[in-house]
Amino acid sequence: MSRTALALVPSNVLVVGTSIVNNTVPRTAPLTTCVTLRHRETVECQPEKHKKSWQRAVAELQQLEWSEGGAKLAVEPLNRFETYFLNTAADGRRLCDEIGNPQIGILFDTFHANIEEKSMAGAIAQIGPRLTHVHLSENDRGVPGSGHIPFREVIGALRKQDYRGLAVVESFASTIREIAAATAMWRDYALSPEAFAEAAGRYLAPLLQSEQ
Repeated sequence: MSRTALALVPSNVLVVGTSIVNNTVPRTAPLTTCVTLRHRETVECQPEKHKKSWQRAVAELQQLEWSEGGAKLAVEPLNRFETYFLNTAADGRRLCDEIGNPQIGILFDTFHANIEEKSMAGAIAQIGPRLTHVHLSENDRGVPGSGHIPFREVIGALRKQDYRGLAVVESFASTIREIAAATAMWRDYALSPEAFAEAAGRYLAPLLQSEQ
């Protein structure tokens, strides 16, 4: 992690199939597209259903043909209350290994990892070179540093494996009703988006800049 970038930007979650990716993402663009593989049926997970979903995801994502060095795709494991399909770093690593495309990696989100992982540093190490993008989110999606996410441990783990991608603060606002409903954001954590970003920057910037 010799080069650090903290991006305080709105998050766009893209629920996509192969045809949508092929039609919307420039294959030579210097960007990372973050994809959430979300299955709406979260109440019941049957082994056979999960197996078929897994096989379909691998087959669909293997069809992507992007030029080497172009755009990258990052799949995001979500917590068990949002999907049964992809929950942990181990799940994400296995999916990417089976796809076998170096342009497809993993988005590591501390909000979801706080629910699913035993160790933040251990999860990041398990993802290894597949790590493509990072969301630095508090345990309640509030301002980083106001909860109990071990950001110093997370940043130390990123630095240990020389992560060179973006670390983005992800949060949502209750004013956007569709997003609020999808993420159960029933209250705001700052007076304005600008105040949220400023507070997040004050807390995270020293951690990101230390020991470089």
